[in-house]
Amino acid sequence: MEEVRKEQEAKAEGAAKLPVVEVLQKAWRTVLIGVFALATATGGYYVVTSFLLSYGTGDLHLSESMLLNGLTLAAFLELLVTPWLSWLADRVGPHKVVIAGLVGVIVLAVPQFMVLGTGSVFLIWLMMLAMRLVMSALYGGDTTATGRTGRAVRPRH
Repeated sequence: MEEVRKEQEAKAEGAAKLPVVEVLQKAWRTVLIGVFALATATGGYYVVTSFLLSYGTGDLHLSESMLLNGLTLAAFLELLVTPWLSWLADRVGPHKVVIAGLVGVIVLAVPQFMVLGTGSVFLIWLMMLAMRLVMSALYGGDTTATGRTGRAVRPRH
């Protein structure tokens, strides 16, 4: 019954006939940033984990345990910083945090793989941590941004 009442209220308020069109008209920037952030966060995650591990062990003959330990440290860093980055996105705006994360991924992508060639455990782990930090901005900021998308297009009373 509650759902029926809410649907009737929405119809009375003049709810959009095609909500997706309204979202794309009013919040297209948020949608675009969200799409790129999600694609980078999801695809980038596999590049900096699976492909990095395969490339590092197969082509560069690096120690699998060294790379797995670095990835574990990076995952732990992500666990710690993602809530803080979500909080930061609430304070300064999710778009700023997500865009900073996207820029960070672009800046660090090539150097991360270049560092693998040095064989330096310290540099490899440092780059893994740095990359996971900027990728966390995509997760933390994106959840805030997508949460705001709905509020951005709802009618105000």
